[in-house]
Amino acid sequence: MGETGTALMQDSIGANINPAALSRTTSEANFYYSPSSLGDAYLGSIGLTYRLENYFTMGINYLRYEIKPIPVTDEFNNFAGELTWADSALTLILSREIDEFSFGLAVKGILRQEYNPIFKETTGTAGAVDFGIIFCPRKYKRLQAAYSYRNWGTMVTYSNDPKADLLPESSRIGLSYLFLENAANQLKLCLDGEYAISDSLRPAAGLEYTFE
Repeated sequence: MGETGTALMQDSIGANINPAALSRTTSEANFYYSPSSLGDAYLGSIGLTYRLENYFTMGINYLRYEIKPIPVTDEFNNFAGELTWADSALTLILSREIDEFSFGLAVKGILRQEYNPIFKETTGTAGAVDFGIIFCPRKYKRLQAAYSYRNWGTMVTYSNDPKADLLPESSRIGLSYLFLENAANQLKLCLDGEYAISDSLRPAAGLEYTFE
């Protein structure tokens, strides 16, 4: 959906954008694996969700993002090896639907692994929280509005390096509208705006048509 999932009620995959997305997971247990190629990088996730009817939905997932190895040369322009870099996160998610609102909270531990053939291996750790809300008005059931905040937490500190890096904090707002829904067709429009703390506002739009 063109990175526009903030206002969508989805399964566990959507919880990576907005943890409130889990609140309407219909199945009691859902196991998923969603690898995707991102040009010169790779993103994959795997996890489990469980719905306790009339209470909340709980999820746990593991997400890994890594770049493709980059060749490194020494001061004499000789090949020295490959640079590798990867971020991993283990996340616990709780989500609940209350009246017209869905709320979600995610707590995660983050591991960063870097290897440079010249400076050798460096490991970094951090902790963070994501939270989100989705509003589904009864009078306009085709419309959903949402807000989420991601990666509010500690800085990434390293085992053998005094430096510390900021996590990529961001806030997102989103709208989704279901234009068409019948037994055979569905057309949905999604609009998102993401504001990264160290960047600027990035708007996005997505249109999805499904049919049987």
